[in-house]
Amino acid sequence: MPAFARDQIQSYTQPPKPPGFAPQQTDAAYNYGRAQAQAVADPRMNMKAYDKAGMSRGKGQQQYAASSAANAYSRAAGAAEQIPMQDASANANMGLQYAASQDQTALQMAQLQEQMRQQQALAALQRQSNATGFLGGTVRNLLSGLM
Repeated sequence: MPAFARDQIQSYTQPPKPPGFAPQQTDAAYNYGRAQAQAVADPRMNMKAYDKAGMSRGKGQQQYAASSAANAYSRAAGAAEQIPMQDASANANMGLQYAASQDQTALQMAQLQEQMRQQQALAALQRQSNATGFLGGTVRNLLSGLM
């Protein structure tokens, strides 16, 4: 079994999850939007806008209130239906940004490791050059003493 240097051993850790909206948050927002749509759909809520002082409510006011209620319900229900799509789009964008940042971090780590490897190779070359210079001088001194 080969021996590993301490700096060569890498431990595995689970990467963090990318940020985003939890499905429970999306469901809660959707349900709230649908409840708001149901609330504005009540014609009685819209009737007060058509009340006139001193006049009793008539069929015309009821018709206007029903029409306003239908329009308000349509807008509110449409907004509620868009919530899951908007959350999915936001989650996808956050996931892409997270993946890009992870890739950038991995690239930076690889560059750092390559710089360290180059520094180690340069130090080894320098040691070899120093040893060669020392041995060359020693051999030259020995040979000059023989002559």
